[in-house]
Amino acid sequence: MAGELLPHVPRERVPAAEPVVRTPLGPLAFAAALDGRPRPGVPDTLWRLPSGARIARWAGPEADLELLLTAYLPEPTGFSRVVTEAWAALWHLRARRAVRRPAPTVRLADPPPGTENGYGGGQYLAALEITGAGHDLALAGEDAEAICRRAADGTGVPACWAGESAAVEEHRHGWGEEYLWDRHALRWTLPDLLPGEHLLLPVAAAWLPTGPDDDASARWAADLRLEVILAAAEGPALRG
Repeated sequence: MAGELLPHVPRERVPAAEPVVRTPLGPLAFAAALDGRPRPGVPDTLWRLPSGARIARWAGPEADLELLLTAYLPEPTGFSRVVTEAWAALWHLRARRAVRRPAPTVRLADPPPGTENGYGGGQYLAALEITGAGHDLALAGEDAEAICRRAADGTGVPACWAGESAAVEEHRHGWGEEYLWDRHALRWTLPDLLPGEHLLLPVAAAWLPTGPDDDASARWAADLRLEVILAAAEGPALRG
């Protein structure tokens, strides 16, 4: 079974608290259910890394669940505005026993009155574009097609999930991303994990003040590459 996230990075244990990301539109909150049972909001253990990243861990007889939260610096595009701030989350689930339908969720909790959202996704991308309190915020993750592509590459999800590609293309897969419009949330329902299997699921959020034009700057900054998320959490000193 795959090991814990970033085991080579020194860490300090801190008092356990519900992991959130503060944004101008309210906190981003994270939740997960395994076998249809929600995990508690407060993890069993919480660590802070030298970069300022945090790793929360929920331990259980059937699986260990980790959530990495880290700020990162988006790469400039040359055609979009620079965002104020960007954060990434990485769910890591390691199954000891069979785990049925793992379901992680990220939502904008307690948004200000008048906050609106709309579809911002595309090929390989599930995304909400959220506007409120004078800011634009993009909340992004992988769609089912992207997850199947990673399975085919052997990157962070069981290789057998690649066999779901045809069902995904024909929209008969019964799993994947779900837009919870009234909660400003994205939820994923994923295939079952067998004992010894693990999965990584990235999520990103970026925001900036609302501009004069309706653009996609926040969405462009929501980077989901695993290597970018892990490198940001490691920090420049450990990357050498």
